[in-house]
Amino acid sequence: RCRRTTEPPRLETLHEASSGPYRALVPNAGRGPRQDARTRLGPSPRTLGAPSGASGAATTGQPEREPPGREGPMTAKLHGPMEPHVGVEGQLAICSRLDGGPGGVALTFDDCDDGAAWTRILDVLASEAVPAAFFGLGMRVEQFRLPARRTVSEGHVVGAHGWDHADFTRMSRQEVIWRLVADRAAWRRAGATDVAVFRPPFGRYDKSTMDAAIRAGYARMVLWDVDPRDWELPGPSVIVDRVLAACSAGSVVDLHVTAQTATALPGLIAGVHRRGLACVRLDTP
Repeated sequence: RCRRTTEPPRLETLHEASSGPYRALVPNAGRGPRQDARTRLGPSPRTLGAPSGASGAATTGQPEREPPGREGPMTAKLHGPMEPHVGVEGQLAICSRLDGGPGGVALTFDDCDDGAAWTRILDVLASEAVPAAFFGLGMRVEQFRLPARRTVSEGHVVGAHGWDHADFTRMSRQEVIWRLVADRAAWRRAGATDVAVFRPPFGRYDKSTMDAAIRAGYARMVLWDVDPRDWELPGPSVIVDRVLAACSAGSVVDLHVTAQTATALPGLIAGVHRRGLACVRLDTP
């Protein structure tokens, strides 16, 4: 998929950064190169790689309970096979699976490129009383303000995904910082009180990415262990089959806001419940 993108706003326009440390870090943030990088960078592996070492090489991550009732969603903690990244300015947790007891599956949605599909997905989640997490691009959170505000007001987890889906491992630390700061500002304008989790575009990250996330105020990087590749638009039934074939207790499912995924969602949720699994809400720092 290739799509034209827009630059994030100059940091001077971000209300939470106008007098904070980020202004000094990236004074020319608004003049960064335009990105036409929405093409996927090859297959996503099914397992999460080891953390990058001193070389700074990029890592690609794909990294008996009743379904929740109307009384409110269950919340599950996250964990992953890696130790947290410890940088000079703090620590970043790296997570790809749940750690909240048996039976939990987390549904997460990336990009938020389609406003109509986003609304349909929220309708299904509301009708089924299912929580989810949305890692929307900052540019889409700004573009589709009604579903963005509804996502926040209905209690779903929201996180950053890079303003324009540009590959964090192909840019400077400062460029990553201003994208993550701009994402948080967009979600705050949609009503979020804070945004402390993020998912790197394509699941790609390196030491510079993690250091930048810490500097931008993020506490956790959320990856995944089930990728149905719904962004390929294989058809709703294929999306359902791929998720159900791969998910298990503790899975974090990486979905995307597309019309096909919106159509697939009721059957996907029903299939998860038929297996005795519950859709749970990710905990946040």
